[in-house]
Amino acid sequence: MNPLKATEARELIKQLNRMDLDQADYCHIQEVVNRLFVGIAVQGITPHRESRLYRGVVYCEKPLDVMQIGPPPSSTVVDFQRCNPPNKPMFYCSPDPASVFYELNVKAGDRLYLSKWSVLQDFVILQIAPTTEGIARDHLGDMVATFFETKFAQPIHATYSSQYKITSAIAEHLSQGNVVDRDDLTMGALSYPSVSHPARSENIAIQPAIVDSCLRLDYVEEMEIKEVRGKKIDYSRTDFCSRFPNNKIEWEGQIIHWTVPHGSLITLTAEADGWIARDETGQIVNPG
Repeated sequence: MNPLKATEARELIKQLNRMDLDQADYCHIQEVVNRLFVGIAVQGITPHRESRLYRGVVYCEKPLDVMQIGPPPSSTVVDFQRCNPPNKPMFYCSPDPASVFYELNVKAGDRLYLSKWSVLQDFVILQIAPTTEGIARDHLGDMVATFFETKFAQPIHATYSSQYKITSAIAEHLSQGNVVDRDDLTMGALSYPSVSHPARSENIAIQPAIVDSCLRLDYVEEMEIKEVRGKKIDYSRTDFCSRFPNNKIEWEGQIIHWTVPHGSLITLTAEADGWIARDETGQIVNPG
């Protein structure tokens, strides 16, 4: 494939910016986006085994099946979303549980089901807005990266899902691993800054197959949103579950808690994502 030049990149970016996305063919957008990736450095991270990821869903009634809090079935994904086209769901999550509240645009009276997932197997998360450390970029690389980051930073109302066609094409390219020619790396995820969170926390979109093979569901909490005042969200914890026999959710009728065997000791520490319990060896002890 011929190397991408700055003049061609400018024309491709101009073409994407001028498209009527309601009418534009998605396959054509993918071709343009894939061409923009040629020769452009990308940065990835491998989350460590203690990494904790949080995902949220809002339901009127308690979910009773793990499928309801994990990656959605493809049949339910009918519109373009920030990181996927129709019928190709992604598992949207964040290492910051607070980001989930803002991304879901919760309102007073909503019942939010916040689940926590642990990383069990290595996989690579490619970054839309990486740090510059370790990445040598020239003018061309900066121009393309800035375009990608700008597109992901745009707030888009769900009514106008076609406006997600460009970011969806970018995400598909990254999350399918087309940018890395190595068989020893498990690809299938990308990260991008939150559009909704005031602190621009990191969001992550993961292919369902990676969720199945690399993540473990630890627990889910039910939370009732009491009041939303600007960027301040008040909520109360109302139920909890850490047991999922046959992928069913067995609600306990009590809030999050830790059960400590007689004679054992755990230490609770306030970390960036909340209270984390560890045993005498330093291993994380999940609630329940």
